[in-house]
Amino acid sequence: MDFRKIKKLFLSVCILVFAVLCTGCGAKTNSTIKVRSSSTADYSFSVGLDDEMVRAFASTANVSKKELISEFKSEGAKYAVKKENGVTYHVFTFSKKKAKFSEIEKVLESMGYTNVCIKKDYFFATYNAGDKSAGNNSAIATDDFLKEISKETGMDTSNFHYYQTFSIQLNGNIKRTNGKINKNNKKCVTWTYKNYNKSKNFYASTSSVKKRATVKNIKNGKKYKLGKKGYILKIANASNAARITLNGKKVKNGTAIKKSGRYTLTIWSKNGQCRTVKFDIVK
Repeated sequence: MDFRKIKKLFLSVCILVFAVLCTGCGAKTNSTIKVRSSSTADYSFSVGLDDEMVRAFASTANVSKKELISEFKSEGAKYAVKKENGVTYHVFTFSKKKAKFSEIEKVLESMGYTNVCIKKDYFFATYNAGDKSAGNNSAIATDDFLKEISKETGMDTSNFHYYQTFSIQLNGNIKRTNGKINKNNKKCVTWTYKNYNKSKNFYASTSSVKKRATVKNIKNGKKYKLGKKGYILKIANASNAARITLNGKKVKNGTAIKKSGRYTLTIWSKNGQCRTVKFDIVK
């Protein structure tokens, strides 16, 4: 197997914080995003693999364990060896301070997350299990990798499991989330995720709003005629929207669509819901 494929997969695992656990093999992961300003945050993505798992990666890549560790260090990963309960873990960490939200969003999107939205008081992302249209999806890549490990090393990968922890600290106390809020720090929330075959939404908001922002005059899959002043977007409960984008560009309630074509409108609501509609504007 091409070492570059292993490297790409391993970096995907680190960034998405999906780790492989199996009988006799162990992995520990941690991921954090800490908001610093209205547009920047510190982030850290790490994965810790025990000796057996590192050997599995190295064997599949046809390199030594030492060469594998050196390669990932050359990619910018900080490396440390830690012992816990008698087990030695090789920990690889990728981090950056004061990264722009847009940069972090692109990293997550490139690794398979969709509908990613990071703001100082709001976070939303969707993990699409097995959805190839989502991009370089880690679930699909990991499936392929497990098959390769089994083929190259003879290891039984049928009992492998996946484990992810993800934490984000927003600007204020979190009021709405499907994660677990830190008892000692109400600005921080953590998700623990073990089933990579199941799609999942992650959301957290400092807002207590309950009503969803939604488009009033557009339905998914429909066609609409372009008027003299364009086609005007009408958003209900617009003040409850964390972000509205049209074909990936930010727009506001009342924006006029002035050209015919195919469009995708996405609305992130402060109540933790995200809605995407696709439609056509015709002359």
